[in-house]
Amino acid sequence: MKKTEEILAYRDRDGQEIKIPAVTFTGDSAGPHAVITAGVHGCEYPPIIAAAEFCRTCKLEDVRGTITVVTISALNSFEKRTPFVCPVDGKNPNRFFPGDESGSYTECLTYHLFHDIISKGDYHIDLHCGDMTETLAPFCEFGTGFSVEVDQKSREIALYSGMPNLVESNFRDGGGDLPEGLGYMNSVRYGIPAAIVEVGQMGRTDRDYVEGHLFCIRNVLRRFGNLSGQAVPTATPSWFTTYDSVYAPATGIFLRCVEAGEDVVSGQKIGVIEDYFGNPIAEATAHSAGRILYLTSSIAVQKDGFLLDMVLKS
Repeated sequence: MKKTEEILAYRDRDGQEIKIPAVTFTGDSAGPHAVITAGVHGCEYPPIIAAAEFCRTCKLEDVRGTITVVTISALNSFEKRTPFVCPVDGKNPNRFFPGDESGSYTECLTYHLFHDIISKGDYHIDLHCGDMTETLAPFCEFGTGFSVEVDQKSREIALYSGMPNLVESNFRDGGGDLPEGLGYMNSVRYGIPAAIVEVGQMGRTDRDYVEGHLFCIRNVLRRFGNLSGQAVPTATPSWFTTYDSVYAPATGIFLRCVEAGEDVVSGQKIGVIEDYFGNPIAEATAHSAGRILYLTSSIAVQKDGFLLDMVLKS
């Protein structure tokens, strides 16, 4: 049995240091290699707290196989308190997997995250939450469409994540409107079962958000045989397969009248946009019936900027 804590160090093409804190647990008995990443966005705090707490409390005698945990993937963003992007180059790490070793800071970071850590695993759990200006309903999203085995294991990660909302994105059909370079999507494309788990929002560190991530970590590890104990599937999750996004029809002050997790119908008003003098200038409405998965918590919006994502049942 062995526990190793290390900060992996690299340099980008401009010589700037990239640091990745990782903890590896190796059990005495055989088992798969699980990889857990948190803090791909440095201001998403509940998954970071949960990953660190798991590393502190995990007992080696309970471990089978290997568990690798990256507690803060984008350490520079965390230290500089920068949401969404790396402050060095202004790029969102979760849009640049599998990365480029000779690319910019973020591209070099994601290259090493994937090639040196994630690609060594038999499955991958990517922990996230709503960033500083995002509110969301807890959910787990997984990708299918590459192979029967990867599809099944990715679905199992979702089913045992403890999340009430489960979203399947079939990449054989292009993955809908999902952006390129997502970490979990990249993993499944390389044949590694994976899912993204989202619990928490707006820079808050509520204990129930942290507990949601901890339950996911421990329960999925138990399901795949990396941790002793009984795994429990989510009893009655809601399953979704399609996204529908709503964008701002105007620039101004956005006053929403819906919340994350709410079910809406087609044509329902989701908010009003006022000009900078408080005069209503536009109304935002839902394009279809579905559940609001996450939305901006900011009142500052620009025309054609993101307002919310809904998920639809198949």
